[in-house]
Amino acid sequence: MHSPSPSAAPSTTLLFALLDALYTLSPTQARLDAPSLARRLGVSPSDAARALVRLEQLGLVDAVRVRLTMRGLAVAAAHAAQVVSESVLRVA
Repeated sequence: MHSPSPSAAPSTTLLFALLDALYTLSPTQARLDAPSLARRLGVSPSDAARALVRLEQLGLVDAVRVRLTMRGLAVAAAHAAQVVSESVLRVA
């Protein structure tokens, strides 16, 4: 994959959504690609591909294999735990 142009940088929201999707789907061993992630997230395949490339630049994803790196797994797990904590606090 090649680098996205600076004007097409994915949003932080999309980056975390993609990390969350990969984290959620990784135990299923499902074959993932940018178009299937795009459908799941309701974005265009090119937006999903740009997000994968950006996450790869950050060392969080292997964009070719469409999987989390160990660092990406740690970040995604921490983010998931934070989301759960925030939702518990809102209910309390």
